[in-house]
Amino acid sequence: LSPLTNEPDTEITEGVEPEDGPDVFEILNQSGIVTETAREDSLIEQTVPRGTKVESRIILLGNDRLAYFSWVESPNVKAYFTALKEALRSSFSSELQDLVDEVQQREGKPVRNVLSFLDPAIHEERILFVRVRQRLFEFHIAPGREPEIQGLMDALTE
Repeated sequence: LSPLTNEPDTEITEGVEPEDGPDVFEILNQSGIVTETAREDSLIEQTVPRGTKVESRIILLGNDRLAYFSWVESPNVKAYFTALKEALRSSFSSELQDLVDEVQQREGKPVRNVLSFLDPAIHEERILFVRVRQRLFEFHIAPGREPEIQGLMDALTE
């Protein structure tokens, strides 16, 4: 994947100020999830401009790994998400499975864009990206842990 640009992230000041989303760390704590420092590569990090702050963690429930979790918060996340999708489309292999690329409009909730797939050529785990408000989330989901991550994603995108 190639970066969107080499320019640092700058704030866009026109338009309507979006509502802040829930506190990520508070949601993790309320869910009983423990985090560790991540030692994995983020696809978001490979796409956003250098200097853009990307948070990354391994999330555990008990001693079991649920997922690698990464996110960026920026007024430019729509552009980042679009660039990420374009870069991934050119990287997909013939082994691509279960591709989901949709806009989810839930009553009383903010719109979220979802991209999910399993492609062993990119990563051995299911990859899930969710863009909501000014945040872009990335999950590398451990096998069989989709229900827990779905619940976490729902809480993070309220």
